[in-house]
Amino acid sequence: MTTTARAVDSRELVRRSFRAIEQPGSEDPADLADPDFRNWEAVGPAADVRGPEAFTAAIEMLNHAFSELRYEVLALIAERDLVAVRTLMHGVHTGPIRELPPTRRPFAQSQSHWFRIVDGLIGEHWATRDDLGFLHQIGLAPGARVGVQTSD
Repeated sequence: MTTTARAVDSRELVRRSFRAIEQPGSEDPADLADPDFRNWEAVGPAADVRGPEAFTAAIEMLNHAFSELRYEVLALIAERDLVAVRTLMHGVHTGPIRELPPTRRPFAQSQSHWFRIVDGLIGEHWATRDDLGFLHQIGLAPGARVGVQTSD
């Protein structure tokens, strides 16, 4: 850590980041995200945004696509500058996301998140999500084709 680093419980910082998504306006993104914060999950124009603005873009995108958004933290491990979290993201698909039209169906998506902490703030974020399970739950997954005979 640098001499300007804040003393922070990285586990609580990450929990606050999930609360900020669940309850927009409850946290100041500048108190969570490093000025150079990078969300490696961002797509489109948001992929080029850095810092608290990138965190704000993620909050807005998720809350535009989902209502009743809630993260259930199943496991959280912190080691040096990394925090790993296993979650279930609960919500209702009420808005478009990545070209998927809203279905108004509830879901619980399994996810894992990795955060790198820099000087007491979140510096980077990566995630792995069960997108296929999500698509099944909201009724947009293609039908299973394993073992299906075709008339070729």
